[in-house]
Amino acid sequence: MSDFKHDEKKGSLFQNSYKTKENQPDLTGTCTFEGNVYKIAAWENEESEGKKFYYNLRFEEKVDVEVHNHPMGAGFAQKDSKSEGPNDPGDENDDDLPF
Repeated sequence: MSDFKHDEKKGSLFQNSYKTKENQPDLTGTCTFEGNVYKIAAWENEESEGKKFYYNLRFEEKVDVEVHNHPMGAGFAQKDSKSEGPNDPGDENDDDLPF
């Protein structure tokens, strides 16, 4: 996964080369706002008269997911180590364990 991060309040959109269905976005990309990285999806539309085109956008906060090295295989996802919480199974210093 790329470590690239846009400057604040900037982003990029690219043609969705993986689009196989009409309901999938025409363009996808990322942007940064208030320090958070967001995924962007855009669908091209045209007005009822067919004279003007516009884009519907959807923003979703990006969560880094690591699937390549998960011990249960690629079908299982594990959040990036930066997002570990107090109940993270990877915490080796968990004093609440009964053994």
